[in-house]
Amino acid sequence: MRDVTAYRPVTIRPSMRMSGRVRPPRQNDSPHQVSHQASGGSREGAPADTPGIAGELAEKMGMHKTTLLEHIHKAEKRLIGHILAQGA
Repeated sequence: MRDVTAYRPVTIRPSMRMSGRVRPPRQNDSPHQVSHQASGGSREGAPADTPGIAGELAEKMGMHKTTLLEHIHKAEKRLIGHILAQGA
């Protein structure tokens, strides 16, 4: 798994903010205040620290689980668009 602490901060230019690519930071956006469920995506009957299917797949692919889920969501939307375009 990659070292998440190695990421360097990205400089947000005003043009990026104006184009809508970057949302302005919220007051409560601190990573220390965000609470997630302890069990996360773990499977039923498995210990809480066991990664779920998405976590395992993301680990095998060498990417973050969130990034993988975003890719899946984007593909789902594209597929639904194709189905609707065919008049189903």
